[in-house]
Amino acid sequence: MIKNKWGFLRETSELARKAGIDKDTGIHRTGLDEYLKIIFPNIDDWVHDKTLGKINDINYRSRPDYRSESLKLIIEFDGLQHYTKPDIIEKDIRLTKVYED
Repeated sequence: MIKNKWGFLRETSELARKAGIDKDTGIHRTGLDEYLKIIFPNIDDWVHDKTLGKINDINYRSRPDYRSESLKLIIEFDGLQHYTKPDIIEKDIRLTKVYED
């Protein structure tokens, strides 16, 4: 039985600890890295916030929040600006195409 208390999601456990308890709800925060350990218990190759580097002779500076080579999975932890600012929306669309390739 899992005894963790899950809280509002933050990108990392460190950021969750720094943010502390939500003043409006009294609920603590939990890092996405903790969720990933539970969701994917046998995966230990998560890379956090590191550039993609060179792919197909193109050097990418993009830094996905989390990625796993073994799962071929990229997870982005996006804030409100990713859904409300046209320039960021366009950038996210371009990056999604890169990630899918």
